[in-house]
Amino acid sequence: MNNLKILCYHGVTKTLSKGIENYNNKHINYKIFKKQIKKIKKYYNPISMDEVIMHKRENIKYPKNTIAITFDDGFKNNYDVAAPILDEHQIPATFYISTGYINSTKMFWVDQIEDCINRTKVDSIVLKLNNKKNIYKLMSRKQKISSLISIKKILKQTNIAQKEKKIKEIIKLTRINPSTDQSENYKKLTKDNVIELSNNRLFLIGSHSVNHESMRLLNPKNLKIEIRESIKFLSNLINKRITHY
Repeated sequence: MNNLKILCYHGVTKTLSKGIENYNNKHINYKIFKKQIKKIKKYYNPISMDEVIMHKRENIKYPKNTIAITFDDGFKNNYDVAAPILDEHQIPATFYISTGYINSTKMFWVDQIEDCINRTKVDSIVLKLNNKKNIYKLMSRKQKISSLISIKKILKQTNIAQKEKKIKEIIKLTRINPSTDQSENYKKLTKDNVIELSNNRLFLIGSHSVNHESMRLLNPKNLKIEIRESIKFLSNLINKRITHY
């Protein structure tokens, strides 16, 4: 396995971000991505995740500089921006998609909080987290990023019901209704996008749960539902067996 590297992307963007939206470069600039892909084409041995599994099962050593490219979550820019670049250079990739967000304007909870904090005009908010009242200052870019990181870190350890409650509270306190209309980077894949990706021989479709919740916070019953239903949905959509998760 030492000769294999797996690159995990989330998004590739042509959008100029405003404020702290995409502050952590979860969606990398398309020019940077194109340079990376050209370098991979020239110096590496790109393979699909099907080939990764085949090497593993048959105990075949990976050639030097073997690399596999993956995308998590199911952002629309995977189809609009990343896929054409990959196709141009004939580089395989696997797209792991959270099925509950396909064809919807729903936002991942981290993006909801980011949008609220980014666009709010209030100077600060007070949130009770971990049984402690916390004051989060929001007067500058630095303060907004610091507050966002702190809030996300705590909520990642919080059960789903409590997390949803706190998100509603943040929406109320910031006086912002989070929306995918605020950035192209928040938009998700459509059913047609997923089908077209699947029809390209370079690309594989994998499941990434239904609701994109932290698996370790789910009980065994809901864990099975998240896995089973997401695989079933994708299999029916693209009319192929889903073998990647």
